[in-house]
Amino acid sequence: MKKTGVVRVAILVIIGIFSTMMLSGGTVSITWGWKASQDGVLAFRYQLDGEDDSNWAYVDSSILSYTSQELDAAVHHTLFVQQTIDGLTWSPSGYRTYEAIADQDVESQPDEVVPPAVIEEPVAKIEVVAAGPAVVVDEPVEESPVQEPAVTSSVVQPVVPPVRVISKKATKSIELAAFGAGKLDNYLFTGWFDLAGAYVNMRTMVLPSATLDFITANFKTPEQKTALGLRFGLGYQLYESSGTNVHFGDVHALGSLTFSLSEKVQLDISAGLSGVVVLADISGVSVSAFNVASIDWFYGPVAQVSFRYMLGEAFSLGLTGEARLLFSGLAVPYELTGALRASLGYWF
Repeated sequence: MKKTGVVRVAILVIIGIFSTMMLSGGTVSITWGWKASQDGVLAFRYQLDGEDDSNWAYVDSSILSYTSQELDAAVHHTLFVQQTIDGLTWSPSGYRTYEAIADQDVESQPDEVVPPAVIEEPVAKIEVVAAGPAVVVDEPVEESPVQEPAVTSSVVQPVVPPVRVISKKATKSIELAAFGAGKLDNYLFTGWFDLAGAYVNMRTMVLPSATLDFITANFKTPEQKTALGLRFGLGYQLYESSGTNVHFGDVHALGSLTFSLSEKVQLDISAGLSGVVVLADISGVSVSAFNVASIDWFYGPVAQVSFRYMLGEAFSLGLTGEARLLFSGLAVPYELTGALRASLGYWF
């Protein structure tokens, strides 16, 4: 007896059993076929009589059938097949069961797959399980003995629900930000900073400011609304004192909490530490050339609030507000700085 059929399941279309060959000694070799339920499928994986994570066989999308070795013909055999469009997420299994046929020793020629549009004189009862992936069970029809093996076929093509595949969300970014900053300590808490006058006073107007950061966030899916992450990189500010330009460079590292306010808008709240090196000698009454033997450096906490607008999946525009408190020596307050920067990020 030969069994053929076509069944389309929740994610995958399995073209039943193309042909079965009853061999002497109560064994059978079975060929199953399948096809993708949508365009863009990269690969399939299949497994006979189980769905063990360690026992899948993987093939590319050009392979659409599997022929078993000789199996016990008195036992039901089920092939499970899954598909993927990204190599990471696999669909639920489609499956097709070969119904055991006892006490038969018949050879049959391979079936010709009937086009889905043609349904002629079905000879099998079709049962579709609605609660899970659709299953077709072919119940063989008793036939009178004939000289030639009987060829029967049945075709069923249930409706396939739309496939929803979750893509991986970009979680890393290189971000370049620039605009301006200012010394807030000349207006706020003025009696706290550099009381001994150990350093040259810097200009208090808007200062050019820029940062180049590497950003990470542990988003797993587009539906996730919050994520923890890190932001670290390099910064630059250009100060002025008595007509002399003074370059400040910094290294900073911050932990961040990111909120997805909508599909395209994110809010970052970050806090961490910053270390600043002055590329000039500002200790004393005037600015002098940089001296590696006497490096002026500062350190302190830094906090940021950033809004980000995603331009598709790869780029973003952002706006960051920052406050930084610097100390010199043994926790002597040196400067309170505020900054506002616009940013362009590349996500991958």
